[in-house]
Amino acid sequence: PIENRWTKGKQYRLFTSETAIRELNPKMKFSDEKIKDNTTLLILPQKKMCFSTYMKGSSISLIKSNQIAIKSMDDFQYVLGSMPFSFGKHYYEICLLTEPLEKNIVVGVCSKKDSKSLYIYDVKNFYGFVLSDLKSMTNINNKIEYKDFGEVTKIFDRIGVLSEFTNEGVSISYYVNKILVGTPFTKLQ
Repeated sequence: PIENRWTKGKQYRLFTSETAIRELNPKMKFSDEKIKDNTTLLILPQKKMCFSTYMKGSSISLIKSNQIAIKSMDDFQYVLGSMPFSFGKHYYEICLLTEPLEKNIVVGVCSKKDSKSLYIYDVKNFYGFVLSDLKSMTNINNKIEYKDFGEVTKIFDRIGVLSEFTNEGVSISYYVNKILVGTPFTKLQ
């Protein structure tokens, strides 16, 4: 229900494509917030997610307080975020510091992992966007499937991923430079 959109005692941020981040008032209803139509609204916990030093492949190094991941080879190794989520709406964004074609970049979300290594077959239940191939990708129990998805990206583009947990499951949407590209995954369990 709209009345229960905000959780009392939690801090939230409102991210929109038109204005700066501002505080939300948890005592107000969602309908009371002055939000314009057709803006990108993302509700986030007030935490900062970075790449995890414990969940990355051997060819990936992290710099700038784990904010930047660098791959030394073009193989499909992964680096995961530092915070797992299981409810709410969560958005993360990466900035491409190299051309997507150069480093085989895949951006996505996983629900299971093998902590020993992070090659393509070690991350289970992965849902991603293969930037260089314009494909969505799923890896469920080592069965990888691709479908046409997305738009061309380039160096310095910002790729955003929104995960929304609902009673029906999780949906995953992708943004390029804060513009919605699509929601290739819905009702995931």
